[in-house]
Amino acid sequence: IVHFIGEDNTVFHALTWPAMLMAEGSYQLPWQVVANSFLNIKFPGKDEEKISKSRGTAIWIEEYLKMFEADPLRYYLTAIAPETQRTTFDVDDFITRNNGELVNAMGNFVNRTMTFVQKYLDNKAPAVGDRQQVDTDHLANIAAHAERVTARLDTLRFRAAMEEIMNLARASNAYFDAKKPWQQRKDDLAACGTSLNVCIQTVKALMTLMAPFLPFSAEKCLKMLNLDATALAWDQATVELAPGHALGEPVILFQKLDPKVVFADMQ
Repeated sequence: IVHFIGEDNTVFHALTWPAMLMAEGSYQLPWQVVANSFLNIKFPGKDEEKISKSRGTAIWIEEYLKMFEADPLRYYLTAIAPETQRTTFDVDDFITRNNGELVNAMGNFVNRTMTFVQKYLDNKAPAVGDRQQVDTDHLANIAAHAERVTARLDTLRFRAAMEEIMNLARASNAYFDAKKPWQQRKDDLAACGTSLNVCIQTVKALMTLMAPFLPFSAEKCLKMLNLDATALAWDQATVELAPGHALGEPVILFQKLDPKVVFADMQ
């Protein structure tokens, strides 16, 4: 049991309440009490404020979900979580990070990989040819990132874990650009297949690593990879997809947010 609390209630929940449970004798105590700082909010053109239901300075989840998908909000709340100090939900920054990180980094890599394989490689996991150093280095990088994400989660450092996943997405885009599969397709189809095989393995790893944070996006990846839910098991992150495995239809993982629409709907 991990008990997550606000910074204003530390003494009661870390000392008084556990003592009461110990005195009663039959309850299992939390093995860790995690105190987070407060999260403020800033709407466009306004000053930063405390989140307040009575003053209406908040984003209402029911209304948000009528207009937007859940995962961009889950991502941003994780990325700015007030784990060690107070932070601010800034609507401008929410849009910037959705468009620049989720869409341009993670979403872009998944989309360019899946659409390329569908268009040029029979929509199946490509065969593995001779892997070059850059290929094995990237696969090793996947494993290293998975280990670091695990370590961050074990110590309840969710912001750092999410950043590791995003760093892997950025590195994967760099790998894709370095391999130039659009050129390999014309010059050496076998080498192109090897490159895209590595990319498919990366999509699978990203899917598993993102699942605790972005479950709906992970579900989209699961369908694109034509896998069942067992592939989301944590120990499956670096287990490679077999060559020849038939893939599903590519879909857009994240949508760009229009500031004018978001600003109008969130105020």
